[in-house]
Formats: sequence, C-alpha cells, structure tokens
Amino acid sequence: MEELELEYNQEENEALDRFLSAFFLFEEDDVEHYDLIELLSVLFLLSKSSQREKAACLFAIFDEQGSGELDRLKFETELYRLIDTVFSYSEKLLDNEEEVVYLHKKITAQKVRESVESLGNNV
Repeated sequence: MEELELEYNQEENEALDRFLSAFFLFEEDDVEHYDLIELLSVLFLLSKSSQREKAACLFAIFDEQGSGELDRLKFETELYRLIDTVFSYSEKLLDNEEEVVYLHKKITAQKVRESVESLGNNV
C-alpha cells in the first residue's frame, strides 16, 4: 500500500492520533487496522450536510438490499451502532473529563430526540 506522505506539525499529529484511536481495531505485522465504516459514519455526521441529507444517506447505507425499507430490528441495530460509535469517539476526544463528557452526552441525547421527532413529523 502506498503512503500518502502527508506532513503534519506536532499538534496536528496529536489531534489526528487522538481522532483515529477511536476507530482502532487491531495491529498486525506492524500495520494498524481501523473500522472504516465507523470512521466514515462519524466524518459524514460531522459534515455540513443537512439533517435530512444525512438521514437519507445513512438510511441508504443501512438499506443493504436497496428495497427502500428497513425492518425495526435492522433500524435499531444500525442506529445503536451509530450512536455507540459517536459516543466512543467523542469520549476519547474529550479526554474523558467527566463534566464535559456528561454535558456532551446530554446535548447529543437532546439532538437525537429532536432529530427523531423531526423525522416522525415529516413521514
């Protein structure tokens, strides 16, 4: 595999290492492996797309058969995985400062509730 040869200063390296550590799976033969789906999900959620665009794209990812529908179990499983991923990466980036992590979880839970209510009103 070819290296990208990107150059970062010390602060950028530390930030990148902290961010990527949230998606680390294992190391084998001195090669680190990361969970690409979780990494891409978080990067997508951090993008400037609208909530509707994000919801539509995530639904398309979850709808593996392309049927345009998800059963409740599949929906809940994927949503739980996505929320778990966001919490995992967020806690690592926040240095596990108890007060900040609590506040982040509280805000995230509120945003999730608002998004679910908004989607429910638009369906």
